[in-house]
Amino acid sequence: MDLCIIADDLTGANDSGVQLLDVGYNPTVLVDGDLKGLHKHEVVVVDTDSRADASMASYHKVKQVMNTVQQYLPDVVYKKIDSTMRGNIGAELDAIYDTCSPDFIVINPAYPSAGRFVKNGELYVKDKPLDRSHIKNYPGPPFDTASIKTIINRQSAHDLWHGSPDWTDKQWKDALKKNDGENKRYITFDAKKDEDIERVVQVLTNSSYRFSWAGSAGLMPSVAKACLSQEKNETDKTKMEAGRFLFTIGSINQVTRLQLEQLKKADNMCHIAVHPTSLLFDYTETWNDVKRQFEKGANGKHVVLYTLYDEDTWESLQHALKKRNMEIKDASREIANALGNLVKQLRSTAAFKWYFLSGGDIAKAVCRQNKWDQLKLIDELENGIPIGQAQEDDPVFVITKAGGFGGKDVFLHALEKSERGVLY
Repeated sequence: MDLCIIADDLTGANDSGVQLLDVGYNPTVLVDGDLKGLHKHEVVVVDTDSRADASMASYHKVKQVMNTVQQYLPDVVYKKIDSTMRGNIGAELDAIYDTCSPDFIVINPAYPSAGRFVKNGELYVKDKPLDRSHIKNYPGPPFDTASIKTIINRQSAHDLWHGSPDWTDKQWKDALKKNDGENKRYITFDAKKDEDIERVVQVLTNSSYRFSWAGSAGLMPSVAKACLSQEKNETDKTKMEAGRFLFTIGSINQVTRLQLEQLKKADNMCHIAVHPTSLLFDYTETWNDVKRQFEKGANGKHVVLYTLYDEDTWESLQHALKKRNMEIKDASREIANALGNLVKQLRSTAAFKWYFLSGGDIAKAVCRQNKWDQLKLIDELENGIPIGQAQEDDPVFVITKAGGFGGKDVFLHALEKSERGVLY
């Protein structure tokens, strides 16, 4: 096996895996972590679905996957981490280290083209430190620091050391030797632009040490170019047929919400809004309402199914959760599962060829409910927004997007692609 990527959610698995198209691979994403048939793949991407788990649970999930993957001796192991450092990063890095035993794990969440960069060991999102960016308002654990070291050390006992793309080759050589001797196994480094990442990866791979890698989709291209030296043939061509679109949007990220408003302006669209509280506690009535809206307004149109998100909706949801003593992370997963079931029921009512899934939990739930166990990554709609193919016999095309990714017209761009069909 040439390379294995371990991701903690499906959008991350896809946006990192699609970077390998440029070096001649057709990555396969194992949506449910089913590791049967690993020998068939030169490159495999595994979604452990562990971002919202307790830290030890996520550690054991990753370790279990790596114990199996290691039997196929991957040349490169890449731990995909979120570009805003969500999830059990320290615990999952430790699982990689404990199974792969590299000399060092190189860690960098920077994704400059998506507005994420590292300066003085701190992560910035859209020019603001993580703890002062719009990310801090997300549900879940608090974003109370921008320090990568602090975030990782909350779950990992390994010492980190920090480098710079401005260091000379000798400075890097000396630092590697010194920290190897001091048993400091995790490396982070500043990266304000793609060239910074390329510079550091090149210096490190020219050394005699063995590395595993951990980063967002921003680190992946440099690692692929530096570590996958074998010449590959062109990627397989896939005919992406024109067809009807079903958008499923549950992300509360403000970027996605602005993109949704743009999509609502499109012609030939049927809009179906659902209340998250109803999805959680009155699914049958929610489906009946969705079905009525669909039968009344679809008439062969593209469909966008989305959760409401405004101040009143959020307050109503919080009140319902408090009343039932339910945590937001559990509610988020249940809402995603309900949306996945709605998609499954809509598919039994009408034929769709294209699907856009926004939000990692939503993407996972829709794929699971519809038994899309594997996605073959075939193209990139925009930077970090991959297109995959599910179902070999009657293919459908699935676009996934993390909440903060994409330009304001990304959903409209997807519509254009679906309406003309393209050969890739």
